[in-house]
Amino acid sequence: MTRNRRGKNQDIALYGGTIFEHFGHLLLDLSRTYQLLRLFRRSKETIWFHYPEKTKRGSGEEKGVQEAGLDHPLVDEWLRCLGIRKRVRLIRRTLESSMLVSSSVLYRDREFVTADFPAAARAALAPRLRKRLLEIERVPGRIAYFSRHKLQQGTTCFEGEQEVVEALSQLPNVDVICAEELSIREKLKLFRRYPVITGFPQAALHLKYFVPYHQPGELASLFLFTAGPRSLNSNWVNLDRVFGFGDRLLDCTPSPGAGTSPVTADPTSDSADTNFQRRNPFAVGQVIDTMRALAGQ
Repeated sequence: MTRNRRGKNQDIALYGGTIFEHFGHLLLDLSRTYQLLRLFRRSKETIWFHYPEKTKRGSGEEKGVQEAGLDHPLVDEWLRCLGIRKRVRLIRRTLESSMLVSSSVLYRDREFVTADFPAAARAALAPRLRKRLLEIERVPGRIAYFSRHKLQQGTTCFEGEQEVVEALSQLPNVDVICAEELSIREKLKLFRRYPVITGFPQAALHLKYFVPYHQPGELASLFLFTAGPRSLNSNWVNLDRVFGFGDRLLDCTPSPGAGTSPVTADPTSDSADTNFQRRNPFAVGQVIDTMRALAGQ
């Protein structure tokens, strides 16, 4: 039986996996939850999670931890998008149950994506949100470019992206999107509104895998740039293979002398570049010319 400090017993415990605050891991590492929701969407059973960052920070009384402690904005919004915010409880002590229900991991960072993941992801969003997304109409002829040029810190800085953005501002049918300025719901809408979405790989683009459709062609086609082969991890290759969208990648390795691989930031330096784990130079002109061609300019 499942027991908490109040002595309440439960015959069944649904285990959804681990919650991470990094956006990419938040989306992809909850694959156990997405699989569970295919069977327990209409259930009112609690779904239990591990939440390492919350455990490290601590948050006082257990009730506050379990019911009101999910104060990270991305975590809170994503759980609401899934329609399970009120069902979430965090594991703070040994959890015992006469029936523990979960699923195998459908995704493992940089290693594999199982054949079950696409169907689970498409069914993950709350039914009301899926319905609203299906009602969004495409805007013909427009292209979105997902840019990271406003970010002040993070995993990767693409050197030269500001120049790309300035060039794109001259193209009337290209919209520059800064994903960090939009809510998750607003980002989800973009994959049904735009015929083509471009940019360097970033976590927000993984949202495409959760957007509902009747035919795959209803979703935006991704045209992604890479700053050399070492700047693209195997996640993107594995996800593209299992989903079968046929999204495109263009290697924009810079010319010799401009740097041909990611440069890891020196943590002892006083440079602002230390706000990023690595800096990726790329062939700026190649990206600009490709965007002009895509935009028909």
